[in-house]
Amino acid sequence: MLGQLVSNLDSQRRPVTRSDRRAGEFPYYGANGIQDYVDGYLFDGTFLLVGEDGSVVQRDGSPVVHWVSGKIWVNNHAHVLAARTEAVELRYLYFYLQTVDVTPYVSSSSRPKLNQANLNRIPVAVPPIEVQREIVRVLEAFQALEAELEAELEARRRQYAFYWRALLAPGDDWRSTTLGKIAEVFDGPHATPKKTDSGPWYLSISSLTNGRFDLAESAHIGEDQYDIWIRRVAPRVGDTM
Repeated sequence: MLGQLVSNLDSQRRPVTRSDRRAGEFPYYGANGIQDYVDGYLFDGTFLLVGEDGSVVQRDGSPVVHWVSGKIWVNNHAHVLAARTEAVELRYLYFYLQTVDVTPYVSSSSRPKLNQANLNRIPVAVPPIEVQREIVRVLEAFQALEAELEAELEARRRQYAFYWRALLAPGDDWRSTTLGKIAEVFDGPHATPKKTDSGPWYLSISSLTNGRFDLAESAHIGEDQYDIWIRRVAPRVGDTM
């Protein structure tokens, strides 16, 4: 279980209201990440922060987990976990916890809470330390590649936006017109089933060209076909196809 693999440092946390915080260089963490920067710190090292209440569960059921390193301040909305044994890599736990559905361990109150007792009960699969390190190596390589691709994609988005604005900016020799003057509007054929009081049933096929319906073809159809077509054109409650 997780509690056997890490040390929980929650007793060292201390919340500070926004009005009492003094601006500084050290990250002030809550359940869902950095909330502010303050002039002091409570922890110095490498830790896992796991959301305790409020923002505690992702959409896929995994916990809200942050990897932090250095001097930080943490309030009482995030658990602070440190390595406890050499049998497990803290970085491995960071990746592993993001695959665990923790919803059974979260209280169902109006404000979701993953308390320390339930956090410690979360089961963890622990392969040999060499395997853990290889898993971490591979996942970090993909993480770096993902960051590189996202940066490239963002650069291409900015490039596209620049040229989109530049190429479509009206020049002095541009002229204004209407869409109908430079393009033919064609909406494809429309099938309209009709039925007289005494029969027969028939189907008219028309097309819309430049805002005008032109009758292209008409044909008699049977009652069974009429019912099918009327459902296609105007479905009603209880209809089946």
